[in-house]
Amino acid sequence: MAEHLELPEPVALPDRRSGNAFGSTERRDPVSHGGALRDGLDQALAAPVRRVVDGVDPRRVFKIRSSTRLADAELRARDLQLLGDTDGWTYFVVPDEASATELYRAIGAYADDGVGDASAPLASFFERIDRIEPYGPDDRTTASLDAARTSRPWPLLVDIVVWPSPDQAEATRRVSDVQRALEQYGAALQGSDTRPQSTVVRTSCGEAALEAVLSLMVVEKVRLPLAPLLEPSSWLMAQAGDLVSHPPIDVSVGVLDDGVAFGHPLLSGVVVASYEFPENHAWEAIGPHGTMVAGLAAYGGFEEALAVGGGELPRPVRLVVARVLEPDGSGNPLSTHLPSGQPDHEVVETAIRYLHIEHGVRIFNLSITDRFPYSGPHASVLTETIDRLARELDLVVVVAAGNRPFTLDGTTSDGAHTLDDYPSYLHDDEARLAEPAAAANVITVGSLGLSDAPVTASGVSYVDRHVVAGRNRPSPFSRTGPGVVAQVKPDMAHYGGDLVWTGTNLNSQDPGASCVSLNIDHQDRLLRVASGTSFAAPRVANLAARVHARYPQASANLVRALLAVATHHPDGALTGMGEADLFRTVGSGVPRHDHAVDSFTNRVVMVSDSEISCDTALIHPVPMPEAFARGRADRSISIAMAYDPPVRRQRREYLGGRIKVDLYRNIELAELQVLMSRQDPDDPQALPRDRRRIQNQLRPTGTLALGSTLQVRRWTPKAAASLNPDDGDTYYLVLTHAREAWAERLPEDYTRQRYALAIELWDRERPEVDLYNLVQNQVRVPARVRFRA
Repeated sequence: MAEHLELPEPVALPDRRSGNAFGSTERRDPVSHGGALRDGLDQALAAPVRRVVDGVDPRRVFKIRSSTRLADAELRARDLQLLGDTDGWTYFVVPDEASATELYRAIGAYADDGVGDASAPLASFFERIDRIEPYGPDDRTTASLDAARTSRPWPLLVDIVVWPSPDQAEATRRVSDVQRALEQYGAALQGSDTRPQSTVVRTSCGEAALEAVLSLMVVEKVRLPLAPLLEPSSWLMAQAGDLVSHPPIDVSVGVLDDGVAFGHPLLSGVVVASYEFPENHAWEAIGPHGTMVAGLAAYGGFEEALAVGGGELPRPVRLVVARVLEPDGSGNPLSTHLPSGQPDHEVVETAIRYLHIEHGVRIFNLSITDRFPYSGPHASVLTETIDRLARELDLVVVVAAGNRPFTLDGTTSDGAHTLDDYPSYLHDDEARLAEPAAAANVITVGSLGLSDAPVTASGVSYVDRHVVAGRNRPSPFSRTGPGVVAQVKPDMAHYGGDLVWTGTNLNSQDPGASCVSLNIDHQDRLLRVASGTSFAAPRVANLAARVHARYPQASANLVRALLAVATHHPDGALTGMGEADLFRTVGSGVPRHDHAVDSFTNRVVMVSDSEISCDTALIHPVPMPEAFARGRADRSISIAMAYDPPVRRQRREYLGGRIKVDLYRNIELAELQVLMSRQDPDDPQALPRDRRRIQNQLRPTGTLALGSTLQVRRWTPKAAASLNPDDGDTYYLVLTHAREAWAERLPEDYTRQRYALAIELWDRERPEVDLYNLVQNQVRVPARVRFRA
């Protein structure tokens, strides 16, 4: 085992700009179609308004249904501010009266001047627009709210998300509008966040008050407060003497969850501090969820130690606990919610900032997700808040993907059966990631099954009982991508348990198919079991902490990249699933601790923790030893790249910038510099389509990986001729950054973007090939990322 090596310094290239292109569609009749668009715009622009510079004026929001995706550049050219998309609609805001007048005039010119003429003004733009409508009550409701209105007793506790405001005064005025509507029907505010960019009001309201709020133009969305979903659990028989524990490593994970049983013998000396947010809340007694999550965040897992009997647990990491959840009173002790006094994002942000400032915590675990899937068009305030904190504070935030619920008889809403139709339903709309798991700058973790055989607590198995997924296959409840922008989401996966089909119903409490962790009632039994993505996420948080302990100076991006380059798709995960579906289900796979923290003789990892100027490209030389390139062997080249761009939820392009990865060989550096310098987006030069460019061999494809801020791409050259020593002893990795137009106007100086690389060369078949020393001799650069003694 040895420390990872550092990549040679990159070569910077001149500024470049990125743009978008759009195509044409079949022409319409300008007179009739232009008149219809003008009528729609009349409705959307009925109210006089003032200009809003850095917010959204709700009276200027409208939606367009179009035959093809409208490019950002053509929308900006017409001074339209893009807000986001759903499957059927694209949402915009007209920023001021002058822009509204110009749009109205342009539609009139298209309708009046283009009679029978294919060259009607702006024909290619308006012909792709089917119709224009105002943003209304149906756009403000959510799936969770619709379900609650028919299934829960009134009054309902709801969060009212207000459109972002340009300043504090406008935000306060909009909250007052909401408050007046609520008070008119006897509902009152229970808590609020009045900040201009994250304005949320929480209230318990009746049906009449809800209808009034849904009709308010200042309201963006009305939804239920975040409520985690967790499958019931059962007990596992074990005693403290069965396990050997050791003092903790001096690195901490911040656990945001329910309270923790501090008296548990396996948490003694592990939990260094605990807090409650909000501190003035009248808390319910803690449930078992927080203690189970804490156990896995501290130890990473218990199954291996239990399997050998009298097993030795890995050294735990320290925990700093922030209680933000409590049992919801539903009768299921594992069912929790956030306290109702404050908006969810405000509670989470306060907790993260406090743990970071007071205890220096840089690794966080959030096994907190909504019950309902992300449906757009915008990320929630909570999702945006977590992405923003990860960038601002340089944090690694690990988030559970969320659990899809099933009925007791195992059916989904569209009639699929949990066992018989597995895994076809994993990518249904109802199975999509739940917020905040759709966030961009976090590590989102999906779940894999643990066992192929269900058993009772006494070890008895029944032939007519079946696990739905089985070991190493995606858990049936694990939610899948895409995220807000990333197609590859979750980013990775770990073991979260399974469901068992008994022949008549689903059983989520099978001891043989669930995750083992600490029991809140430890005086009765030391451990218990449960299934859910809540228990996959803390395993990854534990690994992130161990990487941070090994490389304490590493950025959050480098920790993410090292975890990602250490992932693999375990045997069985690929069964019955195509490439795109696989990466939208388990990401790049399960991370290995030893591969994340160390290089080996026949497996070497090279790292870079750096920055790139916005709208430029960098070329990283990558050493490629001749012995690795020669002959035929089971070998691979893996590239993990992580970055943390600014985000803005009221933009369709949620990320403020993107980085693209490309790999070249058999080309001189000077030639590649010239080639990449000529990549003007307005007049791009052709890139090599021969063996020099390895882009088409990397998996997942560039298209699939591009939207992710944590990209892992691999090439496993099978044939002897796939690699050739004649291609040279240095390959070149090209990183290209493109900044969104809205990010150029940020208050922060977004002219440089942090990123980290971890590049792995691994020869599985020829242990005699000493890759580590060969690369080290070629690099001859001392590592800046040092081991903590």
